[in-house]
Amino acid sequence: MTAVTVSEKYQIVVPEARAALGTRPGQSLRVLVYEGRVELLPERYPRDARLPRAS
Repeated sequence: MTAVTVSEKYQIVVPEARAALGTRPGQSLRVLVYEGRVELLPERYPRDARLPRAS
């Protein structure tokens, strides 16, 4: 588990999670808060959700 610090603008940087999720600058994330936890879910757009074509 990685510890992060909240900035004066209430921002955090989570490079390991960013890399693991494959997020890009400007991409939207859904934020779920429950039982004292925060979960970030990347928005999936139709072009990102396409399945590979069968050969």
